[in-house]
Amino acid sequence: MRYERGDATVGDVGIPVTAELGETLTGLNIDFVFTRPDGSSFTRDVSSVSGTVATYNTVSGDLDMSGDWRVYAKNANSPYHYIKESGHKFRVRPDPQDMAKAR
Repeated sequence: MRYERGDATVGDVGIPVTAELGETLTGLNIDFVFTRPDGSSFTRDVSSVSGTVATYNTVSGDLDMSGDWRVYAKNANSPYHYIKESGHKFRVRPDPQDMAKAR
């Protein structure tokens, strides 16, 4: 998995999350499953598929918690996650405004 801007910040929108899954994805419905630091999760359809690469761009409300997140890629028609490019961890930082309020 690749995150175009490195670590994200709570509330960031439009952050591309990209996975090269090692097989042709054309015609498949690929989902990314995001797991928050508290263990809760949500599923999003990818924004685009090109050859073996799937990309999702975060939307408002996705990155709603600071801490270490994980993301998994899966075929929406299968209960299994892709082994390659799944379970990657990324960090979401607190919003700077929230950090200033906490002081």
